[in-house]
Amino acid sequence: MKRITKTIDMYDIAALTANPWAEESVFPRKPVDLTPPPKFAESRDRLPAPHWEGHADTIACYWKAWELAFGNLRIPEAKIGFVSPYIDTAFNGCIFMWDSVFMLHFGRYGSAVFNFQQTLDNFYARQHRDGFICREISWSDGAERFERNDVSSTGPNLMPWSEWEYYLNTGDKERLAAVFPPLLAYTTWFRKWRSWPDGAYFSSGWGCGMDNQPRQPPGCKPAWEHGFMSWIDTTCQQILANRYLIEMARVLGREQDVAALVEETGRLAAHVNAKMWSGKKKFYFDRFRDGTLSDVKTIGAYWALIVDIVPPERRMFFSCTDGTMVLELYASTLRYRRIGDKEETLLDFKTDGHGGGDHVLPRLPRSSQRRADRSLAGPGADPYGGDGGREPLCPQRGRAASGSLPAAGWNRKWHRARDLPRWCLLPA
Repeated sequence: MKRITKTIDMYDIAALTANPWAEESVFPRKPVDLTPPPKFAESRDRLPAPHWEGHADTIACYWKAWELAFGNLRIPEAKIGFVSPYIDTAFNGCIFMWDSVFMLHFGRYGSAVFNFQQTLDNFYARQHRDGFICREISWSDGAERFERNDVSSTGPNLMPWSEWEYYLNTGDKERLAAVFPPLLAYTTWFRKWRSWPDGAYFSSGWGCGMDNQPRQPPGCKPAWEHGFMSWIDTTCQQILANRYLIEMARVLGREQDVAALVEETGRLAAHVNAKMWSGKKKFYFDRFRDGTLSDVKTIGAYWALIVDIVPPERRMFFSCTDGTMVLELYASTLRYRRIGDKEETLLDFKTDGHGGGDHVLPRLPRSSQRRADRSLAGPGADPYGGDGGREPLCPQRGRAASGSLPAAGWNRKWHRARDLPRWCLLPA
């Protein structure tokens, strides 16, 4: 009997270790939709129209963004495995996982004209049997730019975030049920191949979407290497993905499918706060394999705010850094206020949104706003200094943002410009 040998690469092995949720996915078998996408000129009247008196340039920019978006809508090439019309990243002839997620955050507001969300269908349709999805796929020939074992081959794991936001906007439970299996398959693949023994996650510059930010130890290529680090953004993003998959499972009655995610989410949150927070620098950092923390303050650390794992006592310390203005962000209100030139000048917190460098976006309803302000102030503290005013206190340094004295138990010293960090971010 003649013995036949055959070399099997990782892609073939994947077929032997198929992920059950990837096998359940309907997208690889979805009929190809070749419907031509709409044109901007004929769709403009059906898009949300903003009104902002005195800001014609901003309004023009808004419409130009939509025009560019519609100019990059494409019909799928059936021969390469794409199944739905999509918005192209408009970079190098490929669709990108990271870029697509963020485009869909505004694209969903145009869903009455075009279903931007179906862009992700093409990633799900190209999912491998083990759950892997390449983050960059050519729309001309279907080539995946990376093989699965390349640290830059995939990520970030943000598609569950995009799909959950779309569901909250549309209530489309049918789509939620369809995307749940491929998203869960991908998330379990990501845990298996992108996490360290302690549970923290890693990526690379390309894999995390911030390829021009040098974070790794000396000698590493920022775009392509993980540097043997635990990555703060990638770890927090896994918490985010898990939470939204848990919410999806609750809506769909599939809680048994996410039991492992429930356990991991709590463990990761505890790990980030215990191992990736610097008590000295009051910031979250990447962690090296010897247990020490990086000294690079990456914007990726702010995913900890998005996933809401920052303890109340750390929020103000974590959110204030150096700069030239004071930035206050709470609930839906965003204001910029310039510090006075003189040392003794108190900050002038206006409420009319005009002059003094202020720009104010609409507030939440008063009850919701007050709840957000109280959350910032911390347990037992009155964020309004007992006077029932509209402006909250600044818990880090004990000043009243509107000039009123802080509540009892706080440092009652007035805050001068020299006492405040030049940039201050108050999170919701």
